[in-house]
Amino acid sequence: MTICLFKRLVGRPCPGCGLTRASLSALRGDWRGAFRWHPLFWLPPAAGLAFAASAIWPRLRPAIRSKRLGYPALAAFLGLWLARLAFNLPGVASRRW
Repeated sequence: MTICLFKRLVGRPCPGCGLTRASLSALRGDWRGAFRWHPLFWLPPAAGLAFAASAIWPRLRPAIRSKRLGYPALAAFLGLWLARLAFNLPGVASRRW
């Protein structure tokens, strides 16, 4: 049973499927397993740290909140998702649905 609403409705994993398992693997120190679950597992925590830093140091706000950082991250998630679906790459998308 999955908690992903997208996967329940569409039957395919969403771009974020595997992030929770990858984060838990990373917290246990299993970096290989984390990367296997979702190679971009490090991106959401890094973005959170960047936004927290921009709250502390106002000089960082224009750089952090610009679209120059958000669009490449979104493109990376969508690109990885499409590659997993199209080429059956290792990870959540290659497991049986």
